[in-house]
Amino acid sequence: MASVGTCDHICDRISQNPVILSVKTLRSRRSKTCGTIRAETTAMPASSKRNALWTFARAVLPGPASWLTTALGLSIIIAAVFAGQSACYPWAHSITFGPTLTVGWIGDFAPARQGRHLAFVELWADIGERADPRDRSNLSGNATLCDARGERRQFGVSGQTHDWRGTRFSMTTFLSDHYDGRGIQLGNSEGEWDKRDAIRLNARLLLLLIRNGGSISTTARSPEQVALEDTPVVFTLKRGNAQEFQSACRALAR
Repeated sequence: MASVGTCDHICDRISQNPVILSVKTLRSRRSKTCGTIRAETTAMPASSKRNALWTFARAVLPGPASWLTTALGLSIIIAAVFAGQSACYPWAHSITFGPTLTVGWIGDFAPARQGRHLAFVELWADIGERADPRDRSNLSGNATLCDARGERRQFGVSGQTHDWRGTRFSMTTFLSDHYDGRGIQLGNSEGEWDKRDAIRLNARLLLLLIRNGGSISTTARSPEQVALEDTPVVFTLKRGNAQEFQSACRALAR
C-alpha cells in the first residue's frame, strides 16, 4: 500500500517534468491507496505548439533529399518512355526534337475538273492495339479542302506508315461534314516524306455529291467523274498550320 509521502513524491515529479504540461493545481485525495490525482492544466504556450507542429511535419513529410530522389526517378522514367517511343516510332517522336511526320501540311493541286484546290492535312500518331489484328493503321487526323468558290469540306484521315522511319505511308479520307453540295475528296493516297519539311502525295480523287445530308454514288459515272477519278494528281505538301491555310484559302477565293 502506497503512503501519503509516496503520493506527494509522485506529484512533485510530475510538476517538475519539462515534457509534461505545466500543472496549475494539484489536488490530492489521499485514501488507503493514495486516491486519485487530478490536475488542472493550463494551455500549451503558442511557441510550444509551433514547435510541436514543426516536429510533426518534419517527421511526416519527406526531406529535401527524398524530394530530389523522387523527382530524379520520375525524370528517368519519363525519359526512358520517350526514348523507347522515339526508337520504335521516330516519325512520331524525335529524341533529338527534329522534324516529325505528325504535324500540319499544306499543298495545292489542280484536278482534271473543278479547278485549283488547297489541302490542309493534319496527321497524328494513332498507335495502339486494334480489335482487328489485320488493322495496321497507326495514323489518324483531319483533312480540309477549299476551292476558288470559297467552299470548304472537312474529312477524317486514316492511314499507316510502311517503313520504320515513316518516309512512306498511305492514307485515305472519310466524310466528316454532311452539308449538301458538290466537291472533291482525297481518296486512297500514297505519300513520301523527305524526313524534313515536304511530302509528295500521289492522290486518287473522288467526286463528292451530297444531297439531303447523304452522299450519292452511282455506277453510271458522268464524263466529269471519269476524268476526275481516273486521273491521279501528284502534288507537294509543306509544313503549315491552320492560320496559314485559312489565309491561303481567302487568297484563292478572290
